[in-house]
Amino acid sequence: MHLNLISAGVHTPYTIILPAYYEQPELPPLDLSPLGGNFTIKPANGGGGEGVVIEASLWDHIVAARQEYPDDRYLLQAHIIPTQLGSHTAWFRIICCAGQAFVCWWDTRTHRYTPVSAGEEELYCLRPLVDVTATIANLSQLDLFSTEVALTAEGLFVVVDYVNDQIDLRLQSKAFDGVPDHIVHAVADRIARLVEAL
Repeated sequence: MHLNLISAGVHTPYTIILPAYYEQPELPPLDLSPLGGNFTIKPANGGGGEGVVIEASLWDHIVAARQEYPDDRYLLQAHIIPTQLGSHTAWFRIICCAGQAFVCWWDTRTHRYTPVSAGEEELYCLRPLVDVTATIANLSQLDLFSTEVALTAEGLFVVVDYVNDQIDLRLQSKAFDGVPDHIVHAVADRIARLVEAL
């Protein structure tokens, strides 16, 4: 997905893709300086944050991470610093279902969803979030996934977490870090319509 997104003109963090540990246990020397002082290590096929190292800074962190899921390739990603929009940090989690994008503010510390209102979308010119999500849907050919996008101070919408295709749809009324209930109901309705059309 990383290379496909770049080819489609979608902004992504500076990323180094590493081969699987089983495929290539020893790596040649790498220039990590473009990643900055701290960077994120992610298994390419992970989900739910498993295997992700948020505050990596040393070569030893990379060596240890690659051995955790030795069959998987790994991404080394530069940190993206989002801008501030009113009282919100401009980090978004978008759930896409059957072509409909449900855009939420996303608190990376608490994992709390807060839906972006129509007024906020207009005030802060957030329509590109829907467009980026549509591009991801087209590239991935998935009917249900989530993605994370950060807006930088330079005005770039940067896709930070490309495609999560096994998403947590716990109700927010039942779990603090769940998805707002009305979004879960809308997703269920759209999935039912997809099944009905088969």
